Amino acid sequence: MYRYRRKPSFLQLLPAGVLVIFFAALAWTVVLNKTAAFDHAVIQFVRQFTGPFLTLLMTSMTFFGNTSTLYIIVPVFIILLIIARRPIAEPLLLTVSTLGGWFLIEELKILFHRSRPNNNPLVPASGFSFPSGHSLMSIVVYGCLALIIYSYFRRSASIRGLIALVAVLFIIMIGVSRIYLGVHYPTDVLGGFAVGLAWLNVCFFFRKYFSR
Repeated sequence: MYRYRRKPSFLQLLPAGVLVIFFAALAWTVVLNKTAAFDHAVIQFVRQFTGPFLTLLMTSMTFFGNTSTLYIIVPVFIILLIIARRPIAEPLLLTVSTLGGWFLIEELKILFHRSRPNNNPLVPASGFSFPSGHSLMSIVVYGCLALIIYSYFRRSASIRGLIALVAVLFIIMIGVSRIYLGVHYPTDVLGGFAVGLAWLNVCFFFRKYFSR
């Protein structure tokens, strides 16, 4: 028997709206070059811990946000979801969110064309700096995967809590790695997180809205 499912309220897009406003305000301060003191202070704090082990850890973390890495991870998970005969909404959601994330980061970097930090970076990096592509795409891809897996454990609060904790720490570490390695300003990372989370909110809202 068909059961009517109420459509989600558009109020569920409120977090995305707040994040877009935050990003707009942040971008405006970046354009006006009002973030130099904040960026410098955070960079100095993070890079005081520079050492061989931490550099290896941060290089490993940033690897998971590389475009070349995501070119492998995303198709692999899409194929796994299809093989597992999961609802088509899941691989479609991962595909749309990833492609949309790549589009957003390319357009925003061109729009703001902020140069990268030039303070002895520990890894090579090219292109513009704001917002951070690693930060944006880590939230979009790993956040999306975490939420999909999260939905499998509706009856286990402990497992859901563990999934959320691991995902949040993993994503934050990718963002911090970009500051530690000297290839992004902290405001780049914050901007990437804001846009990525807003886009993820939009994607999951419309997944609910069009689901039956």
